[in-house]
Amino acid sequence: MLSIFTKELNSYFSSLIAYISILLFIVIMGIFLWISPDSNILSDGYATLDRFFSISPWVLMFLIPALTMRSFSDEFKLGTIEILSTIPLKESHMIIGKFFGFFYYRFIFFNSFFAICFHYLSTFSYQRKY
Repeated sequence: MLSIFTKELNSYFSSLIAYISILLFIVIMGIFLWISPDSNILSDGYATLDRFFSISPWVLMFLIPALTMRSFSDEFKLGTIEILSTIPLKESHMIIGKFFGFFYYRFIFFNSFFAICFHYLSTFSYQRKY
């Protein structure tokens, strides 16, 4: 299971798709949270991430299935699914290893966004006009 976890993590970060998906998530969320006047984070006068948690499930509803389907389709395309099915490994361990590989990738995914978001929120000085 650990070998599949490291293989999945290496496959995500050795391809360009991981970096493109992280950048796509950051750009889409940045547009919705910082630029769009309807859902601007700082429009209420205080910084809150409520809008992030209301918008991100909709964005992730399209990104996460696309990335996880890519994992299994690459196994079939490269022909490594036969190797995985012949080694003494349960299918549940293979799926759990792939899940934790993607889960750790998603953990890095969110931390990159939160690092950028908290940097801008901590350096922002909001002056309310009375």
